Amino acid sequence: RMYVGIDGNSYPSVTSILSKSNRSDSLRLWKEREIARLGEDEFKRQNQETLKSGTHIHSLIQQYLTQEFWCIDEVEVKSGGEEENSEDVIYSDGDPPPRFVHDDAIVPDLDSYTSKVQGFWKSVHPVLQEISRVDVVESSVFHSTLGYAGTIDCIAEYQGELRIIDWKTSRRRKYGIKDTFDNPLQLAAYTGALYTDTRYPDYVN
Repeated sequence: RMYVGIDGNSYPSVTSILSKSNRSDSLRLWKEREIARLGEDEFKRQNQETLKSGTHIHSLIQQYLTQEFWCIDEVEVKSGGEEENSEDVIYSDGDPPPRFVHDDAIVPDLDSYTSKVQGFWKSVHPVLQEISRVDVVESSVFHSTLGYAGTIDCIAEYQGELRIIDWKTSRRRKYGIKDTFDNPLQLAAYTGALYTDTRYPDYVN
């Protein structure tokens, strides 16, 4: 996945860079183990189901935080998906991201979603209820010096502190940072880009 910034230059995504780094060995070994256990066809089927569920839960979170709602048929178009090997080119319009008032938020309609997605929602909803202010939802960020880009899922006040948030799904419970592979590096990269992207002057300090 590549991003094109307001300067016209192309930037590789953070996830693309991490997928080609040496630190992705743990993910490769996990994939090999799962294919050996499930078979390649079943692994692909489950992986596609997981990606689709991830796209859907991201959409539900986005709807909840922005209070802008759409039907399930529009999810893939609006959310952009989370498939890390996508060859999409994402263009920045150069505008600062909108800000959202988050007060007495309405929960999206879950009836059209699978039980897995509804389970993800049940897990994340208590976290969302502790968000008091939403500044950014699904917005691109660029690091022009180091030459990379990405999409920040959310910048919001959580438990009284402003945080960069990246939503992740998993088929298994994660018990610590070491179980999250390259996710902390992804957040660190977004933080670095946030401090250099001129569209986000409020976050430099």
